[in-house]
Amino acid sequence: MNPRRFTTKGELCHRKWLSSILDIPFRTNGGIDLANEDIGIELKCRYKKYNHQFTVHEYQLNRFQEENPGKKLYWAFLLYDLKKQPDRIGNANCIENAVSNREVWFFEWNWIKQFPVSHPKTGPYVYIKEKFFPPPEYLDKFEAKGGTLYLPKNIELEAKN
Repeated sequence: MNPRRFTTKGELCHRKWLSSILDIPFRTNGGIDLANEDIGIELKCRYKKYNHQFTVHEYQLNRFQEENPGKKLYWAFLLYDLKKQPDRIGNANCIENAVSNREVWFFEWNWIKQFPVSHPKTGPYVYIKEKFFPPPEYLDKFEAKGGTLYLPKNIELEAKN
């Protein structure tokens, strides 16, 4: 599978997985990625062999809050490994079976505002690196089918399995 198609289909695969773990519906029509009447989650995914930096469009910071009034909003940053290289995965249906070692870190919406906005030609963006995440001992760790979730203490999310 070519890299661009893999990224798009892989993100949908991770969105579906997280949706099933948290029992929060996922969206495919733009806007925040997972939402119910109380909670919204914007998911960013990275394949560990590529790099551990996540790119957030600056417009998402305020627009998603405006589009989801009254909801508790979170960022979810997901890193994953694969059992085989993306170009050796036959089609979109095979991605979930190829995923291994999936880890997701959750943060409250305003956590990201501590980082500077960069202004490349295609930006503006906020870049979040894994090294910015708090050490695991400051987070609650939950093992779920297909991955591990790291949540700040006392966060309102709960995995269903």
